[in-house]
Amino acid sequence: MITENTIFRKFLIKILLTIEYSLKKEKFPSFDFASLPKLLEDWEYLQRVQPDNGLITIGIGITRLLLGIPTASEPFEFIKSKSHSRICRILLIATRLRFSHYTLAYEDFQSFLTSYTDLDLPAFQVLADAVCFATNKAGWCTFSGSGKIHLTFRRSVDLEDISIVMDGISYPASSFEILSNDKRISILLLEDWKLLKQIHVTIRQDTLLGGLFEIPHFLKTEGFVSAGPEGLSGWARYPANPEAAVKLVLTPHDPIQKPIHLFTDTVKFFTPANIAGDTIKHAFSIKKEKLASKATLFSVCSEHGKPLYGSPLALDPFAESAKQYALDISRLFPATSLEEGAFSPISLSEKPTKKQKFPSVAIIIPVYDSFLATKNCITLCLKHKVPHAQLIIVNDASPNPDILKYLSHIKNKPDVFILNNEKNLGFPKSVNRGLRQRRPYEDVVLLNSDTLVCRNWLTQLQRAAYAQTDIGTATPLSNNATIFSYPSATGINPIPDARACQDLSAIMSRIWHGETVDVPTAHGFCMYVKSACLQQTGLLREDIFAQGYGEENDFSCRATALGWRHVACLGTFVGHAESQSFSPVKSDLIARNLDIMNGLHPGYDQLIARWQDRDPLAPYRKKLDLARLHNSRAFLKSVILIMHDREGGILRHVGHRASFYEQAGIAAFVMVPEIHRSGRPLWRLKSLRDKDYPNLTIPRNAFSFRALYKDLNCEKFEIHSYIGSSIEKIFSLSELGLPYDIYIHDYSWFCPRITLVADENHYCGEPDLQTWRVRKTLWL
Repeated sequence: MITENTIFRKFLIKILLTIEYSLKKEKFPSFDFASLPKLLEDWEYLQRVQPDNGLITIGIGITRLLLGIPTASEPFEFIKSKSHSRICRILLIATRLRFSHYTLAYEDFQSFLTSYTDLDLPAFQVLADAVCFATNKAGWCTFSGSGKIHLTFRRSVDLEDISIVMDGISYPASSFEILSNDKRISILLLEDWKLLKQIHVTIRQDTLLGGLFEIPHFLKTEGFVSAGPEGLSGWARYPANPEAAVKLVLTPHDPIQKPIHLFTDTVKFFTPANIAGDTIKHAFSIKKEKLASKATLFSVCSEHGKPLYGSPLALDPFAESAKQYALDISRLFPATSLEEGAFSPISLSEKPTKKQKFPSVAIIIPVYDSFLATKNCITLCLKHKVPHAQLIIVNDASPNPDILKYLSHIKNKPDVFILNNEKNLGFPKSVNRGLRQRRPYEDVVLLNSDTLVCRNWLTQLQRAAYAQTDIGTATPLSNNATIFSYPSATGINPIPDARACQDLSAIMSRIWHGETVDVPTAHGFCMYVKSACLQQTGLLREDIFAQGYGEENDFSCRATALGWRHVACLGTFVGHAESQSFSPVKSDLIARNLDIMNGLHPGYDQLIARWQDRDPLAPYRKKLDLARLHNSRAFLKSVILIMHDREGGILRHVGHRASFYEQAGIAAFVMVPEIHRSGRPLWRLKSLRDKDYPNLTIPRNAFSFRALYKDLNCEKFEIHSYIGSSIEKIFSLSELGLPYDIYIHDYSWFCPRITLVADENHYCGEPDLQTWRVRKTLWL
């Protein structure tokens, strides 16, 4: 009997142990066959909670098989109907044998041998031998997929009786190179075997299991490839050998460039996904930076030359049209400088002088209304101005007499130049007028008149912009600047005063070590632009964006098409009050201009959404939160209170616990499960006392928890609920060796309904102590 064979029984136990560990994240202390009935009961119970969990389905089938229950085949047949799992087919064949369904076992095994390459697995050898015995075959035949035929015999067979029929032409086995080993021989085919359609192995006056191989099937590679902002990515697999690494060939369409050979990872045979019958897809990816220098058009094929679906493809299908658009606009709005009649030019070279670390900068500030905000902005710019900077203030026909009076007062200050529009032109045209007044080779900063700058702000922006030669723009963090917003990247942040901006910038400059984060676009509230980038890209489009919103995004996309990058500056913070000039029509103007952006740059909104899903600024926002937290609490000590993401009594209790710790001078952080907009499961730490640290999020794993625990100088953590996080995740935290307490608020630890009440308010009972540890794992 197949299940009594020691090798095959070890195979079954190994799968059971893998399933158990995957479900519970803890190993069996020992495997006891006497516990199988209880294990089956538990898994059948859990299957009602998660009917689509393939691990539970396979586990039920194996326990039934070991217990001799005839319905053992049902779980395997269900998995087989959904996937091509080799493990599932082996288990199904074993079940056929166990219950004497020899015809079905023969048919399933024949199909297995003609569908998959040779499998070097002791349990498979045992199974094949058992099928041969049950069906009285001489042996079985497999194909390696690399030009070798393997034959294993139960009884002696004369080599002269073996024939290899290739596309209808028969050849004696002796005409090929043969390797023999005990009862197994291997026949090495000639190099041109890949050109064949079919190979059939026969024995005179006897029969084999298997032996009929459709060669195209064994050469087949399935897969898909696509191009995205990060480069090329996709998946691939061999249907005949699904666990094996896949070899791919990436060929640039430029004949000068050599092909690139790729290898995916190998999937281990006993992985939970393979056991569960999940479709194996070997993922692969190649970064855009590695490909950009080779070509823009590529083909991705199997090692045998078959293209993957999606191939051929362009690294950036819109690159050429985007570049042409950028060139056209740069000619339409050329970045000329110094209009005739303006102030006298100062001779400057493209590179800074020896005494001057960075190039000269023109700070361009269009003004219209909001006197106090405008005055504060210009006053701070003058206060923190560096010697190599000048202010170009464009008065866009302001109706505010206080602004006109103020501009008249400062017009004679050194390095201050005021341009007056005869009529209101709007933001893009006013900025362009200022850009035309800059000195030759001068960098620029486009600055809103409602911003608050601080000490060293310009130096930090220049430091970011000149971190690499291909950086075209740099934008600082701000309280109100869409993707550059801080502390909350999605919510509305309060408007800081000048002192708050200065304090925050001081912390940022202390923890910033020159890193830059690539962003899809700059932001016009405070946008540093290098002269070379401006010269090549041209001015803002002043013809279609009306009063404003979107013109700097169009500029950024044009610069990107010409090879320039945009980065976030992490060394300074610029406050942004956001003027109410367009408040009644702001949403309409933004919506209209976004439509224009997507028309000019197809997929622009998706580009921004993908970047927000990845959220590359998240670790830096968290780092800044931690730095500010330690700055405000010099001797920080804390606790973490773990709970669910729901309302109710636990929330009130945890609130009382947090207040208790805060009164004792210990910072209390409540940790709740959360799903990021990209779908990633996270843990978020919230302070009930201070809402100003919204970036303390970590992936749901023990490694990240330990790191944040250390960063917060935690003394211990309390577990109030695992709901929403899964009990295995919370259990992993308890294994870190950190002090913790558990608070029991309900029956969730061993009841999926929490209340011990089933439908119609009937008491559903409690499991015994041996059972509840199994049941608790998959209820959430």
